[in-house]
Amino acid sequence: MYHQGTVRGSAVRAASLLALAGAGLFGLAATAGAAGPTTGGVPVGYSCSLAAYGQSLAPLNIPAALSAESTGTTVTVKLVTQPVQVPAATASALPQLSYLDIAGAASANGMSGTAVNLSGQSGYLGTTAGGMTQLPAMTASGSATQTGPGPAAVEVPPTLTLTPAGSASAGSASPAQQAPLTCTTSSATTVQVTAAAGTATGAPGQTYACKVTVGSSTTTASQVPMSLTATGPATVGMQDMVTLSAPASTLGSAFPVTASPMSVSGVASLGGTYAGSVPMTGLTDTGNGMFRLTGPWMPTKAGLASIFAPHTFAARLREQTAVTVAVTCTAATTTTTTTQVMVQAAASTAGTATASAPAAAPGAPNTGGGGSLHPGSDLPLAAAGAGAVLAGLAITLYTLRRRRGLTS
Repeated sequence: MYHQGTVRGSAVRAASLLALAGAGLFGLAATAGAAGPTTGGVPVGYSCSLAAYGQSLAPLNIPAALSAESTGTTVTVKLVTQPVQVPAATASALPQLSYLDIAGAASANGMSGTAVNLSGQSGYLGTTAGGMTQLPAMTASGSATQTGPGPAAVEVPPTLTLTPAGSASAGSASPAQQAPLTCTTSSATTVQVTAAAGTATGAPGQTYACKVTVGSSTTTASQVPMSLTATGPATVGMQDMVTLSAPASTLGSAFPVTASPMSVSGVASLGGTYAGSVPMTGLTDTGNGMFRLTGPWMPTKAGLASIFAPHTFAARLREQTAVTVAVTCTAATTTTTTTQVMVQAAASTAGTATASAPAAAPGAPNTGGGGSLHPGSDLPLAAAGAGAVLAGLAITLYTLRRRRGLTS
């Protein structure tokens, strides 16, 4: 009886410790998941004054992030805020709200206009009495056109305006005019425009002077605009394709309508976070009305890559009458067109926390530090979780060995 009770008690204790170990493992996993940023882009913090609803109300601190991404020459700017818990005293002072409109202006360089106007609206907030208990995540966005081949950038909006929308006054079904919340930041951060995954930015074309030889006859096309693009997943370890193309008609009337590709030689140089080049060794059939040079490119590291159009290239084709067609082109400018690709990191392996890990659950208390924008403070919790796992496993093994000794 004594031995059975001892073994039973040991088993219960072991199970309890194993549960604690599991809790530590869960805490470790949760910490790793929270290590990534909850929004993309450059982080920024805003302080929103609530003086219009009560002089004694403390400002609300809202973490946000600004990003600027381009597809071709269209630049999309986004400011994304994180959810923020509203203190009880503040919630009771705020009116019943259905939506919040968000607006701001980001100063712009290298784009049409001097600023990009950002606007958006929150999701439906409901009409719970006592005001809202959480300021929701919101996205303010706007677009502009990139001008010229130079770099484009936007600055963090110095002010955001949050305007209550769809709120109703007591005894009335119509929306009441409510005071907006004014949010300010001391940040003067500039965000560079990056390329959307698999797309290119910068000037759309490079002009070449080309000599076209058909048999023994040579003609010159002095202004041949060719576009440089990079398409594909734009991810480390996954192949992209660099293409230099133009309508076949731009090479002049002497160029045959259809011809069979034979060979091509040209090199697109790499810059930015990359060094080296992309050999342009592919030549497509011009039967579809396009003259294309292509070269495969395998990104090896994350970051902004610059791809420069070849300064010169030469191609050989064969006309249907077995006549050889030779094309030799030289860039009409000293500096060639540059296209930019933002390469993403490859997907992480199991057990590795990355920036794409899920964000902290909405409704988590606002610490004023922007959630996972400061992941370093979570390291002690991760260490404690790991320690609990190891301790639980060690005690479990010890208990099982002891139980074997008692029952033998």
